[in-house]
Amino acid sequence: MSSFNIRALNKDDWSTYRELRLLSLQDSPDSFGSSYEKEFSFSRDEWVSRLNQDNMVKVALPLVAELNGVAVGLAWGLLHNPQDKTAHIYQMWVSPNVRGQGVGSLLLKNIIVWSNELNLDYV
Repeated sequence: MSSFNIRALNKDDWSTYRELRLLSLQDSPDSFGSSYEKEFSFSRDEWVSRLNQDNMVKVALPLVAELNGVAVGLAWGLLHNPQDKTAHIYQMWVSPNVRGQGVGSLLLKNIIVWSNELNLDYV
């Protein structure tokens, strides 16, 4: 089994995030609430803003899965309202060439650990 690295994305990772997000929208256009055409036109500043934790009004954990330094998966944990004690999962996607190798499970496990650290009740 391949060894995947899971890490949080930050604003300096905007180009990696952009690449994965656009790939996910092309690969699975019916799975997301946006489109490749819409997001392809986003400026650099829009991509950076999405990852800038200082600008977020919600608590978020944007994750990337990497294999040998190549980004192959994406998932976001998001807490809309701390009183709800519920984390939500968005933008979950794994590259077709590594599907079935546990990448999705690793991304989800990291979101579960994060939600436990925040003392949330549900994911």
